Amino acid sequence: MTQPVPASRLRLLYRLQQVDTDLARTEERLGALDPGDALRTRVQEAEATLAAAQKDLAARQSRTRDLDLELQSTVAKRKHMEEEMYSGRVRNPKELAAMQEDVAALQRHTRHLEDSILSLMEEGEALQDHGRTLADEAAAARMDLERHVEAYQRELTALGAALEDLRRQRGEVVATVDEDLLRRYDRIRERMGPIAVAAVRKGICEGCHVAIPEGRVRRLAEEEDLLLTCERCGRILVLPE
Repeated sequence: MTQPVPASRLRLLYRLQQVDTDLARTEERLGALDPGDALRTRVQEAEATLAAAQKDLAARQSRTRDLDLELQSTVAKRKHMEEEMYSGRVRNPKELAAMQEDVAALQRHTRHLEDSILSLMEEGEALQDHGRTLADEAAAARMDLERHVEAYQRELTALGAALEDLRRQRGEVVATVDEDLLRRYDRIRERMGPIAVAAVRKGICEGCHVAIPEGRVRRLAEEEDLLLTCERCGRILVLPE
């Protein structure tokens, strides 16, 4: 299918295709930008894990303080009972025996409290070490997110500016293209996708990758005012400068 058109018009149409291609790529890149949701989730999880570890540590420290107070009370009670036993004021054998049993029970409870306190202190030290590791991980995650967001904002701004410039360029080119040719361009794009004007390189249509007969390629080279379409895909053919 042939139709004579001014060469400048065909070049403008090819320029429009290039701008539209750049527009589509820029919009795709813009849509593919990662705002950092995965990193943000990582930060939230790291901070939640750290908070849970800190809460566990605080609970153990509180329990340790409670047991320490109970230990002090138990030691004081045992000491008072021992002083009473050895004061000579208690003479009843049964009463003395009962007091001895109480002192023995208090001694056992004292050892139990001491063991529990020691265990809690060891666990607390381990939790403190683990907490420092978790704090470092959370800080690293926040730093990664901060750097990512900064890069994202820069790319977002750059792509936004590029998109605005390409839209301006498109408006300028569209204003110079013949309306009938523009409608044809739009119809081809609706039917074939984003590429309506295909360059012919080394005798191959870049739209469908089918070889163009040498005679048609020669006509494109010799008759710059001639509009040809690919017999395979129907796209408008142009020889790139």
